[in-house]
Amino acid sequence: KGDLHHDREEWQAALESYQKAENAGEYSGHLYASMGSTYIRLGQPAAARAALKKAQEAEPDHPDAHYNLGVLLQSEGSLIGAEAQYRAAIQADPSDPAFHTNLGSLLSQTGRHREAIPALRKALALIPALALRQGILPPPFQATARAAALYNLGTAQLGLGQLSEAISALEEAVRLAPAMALVYQNLGEAYFRKKNWAKAQRTYETLKAIRGELQPPLAARLEQLTHTLGHSSRKF
Repeated sequence: KGDLHHDREEWQAALESYQKAENAGEYSGHLYASMGSTYIRLGQPAAARAALKKAQEAEPDHPDAHYNLGVLLQSEGSLIGAEAQYRAAIQADPSDPAFHTNLGSLLSQTGRHREAIPALRKALALIPALALRQGILPPPFQATARAAALYNLGTAQLGLGQLSEAISALEEAVRLAPAMALVYQNLGEAYFRKKNWAKAQRTYETLKAIRGELQPPLAARLEQLTHTLGHSSRKF
């Protein structure tokens, strides 16, 4: 039952279910890894760390324990430790795309874009292709997972100056997750560098609609684009 709440992002209900299982005598890597993940979502890093320690005591090579500890360490800025945990998770279970996505994201975050791309392509290979063009709606989890991998792939390609490739990845991410603001930010940057001013303008306007306002540098860029093009993209 705790896993059902966890999958639905009902964090407090998930925690209460996991605590009941613990009080009933359950002791497993899965229980404590899931509990640690839930504490992370609830913004309780000390409790998350304690739960993940128990997970690794119960099952030293539990992949989700490694993964969630990596998420916690990355959120705290401990990138070397996070990378080690993501790699340990992959070694324990190479079939989970989230492990490869987070490793690729971290590598890109630290400027290692060329290393990031194979990890992100591996993540995409593990997520079924989604037939959006045929009008088939994918399962929400698959859509979100694939969009995350594509966003990070596009970010790495943008970092390498591979603008056409970045645009392709980010455009697909937008189709899968049209409310993911960070995708629009990087897609707008890619269009801008490609000198596709109209698409850059439309993308920044969409980002503004999602966020309510833009950071000053992006707001200034959108104003410049609107002035240069002579009108709002809504008139296109």
